Amino acid sequence: MLPYNRSKEKQSGPCLELAYGHHTGIDTYRCIFSVNLQINDKIMKKKMGFILLATALMGLTSCVTTQVASIQPVNEEDIAVFTTTKPAGEYTELKYIQAEGSIFHKPEKLLQKLRQRAKEEGADAIIDVRYGYQFWWPYVEGTAIKY
Repeated sequence: MLPYNRSKEKQSGPCLELAYGHHTGIDTYRCIFSVNLQINDKIMKKKMGFILLATALMGLTSCVTTQVASIQPVNEEDIAVFTTTKPAGEYTELKYIQAEGSIFHKPEKLLQKLRQRAKEEGADAIIDVRYGYQFWWPYVEGTAIKY
């Protein structure tokens, strides 16, 4: 057996005494108490990490933003945009079109891209226009028509 050395207790805690086989009831209590404190400290750190993560997620999901885009043509040459109604009279559906943007694009810019693409396709208007997101990337879509 190794001799009892009190200086090693300061280096590694009271449980070192039990490893060397020299202990009393008080030493056993000190060892168990020390181990319980270490376990409780680890559990507390995990709980605090979970609480901080949950708080951060609640803060991120509680934000609400509103965005508005005018669908009225700016000038007579602009393509007409219809979201919920259809134009009166006969028309022919040309193509489904979609404009995508980055997280920094506003609905106005996306609608401008959609109108530009419809003009390239020879359309007079766009019907069934819808805004949406693929993950956090916005897009606007519709059907290009010709009167």
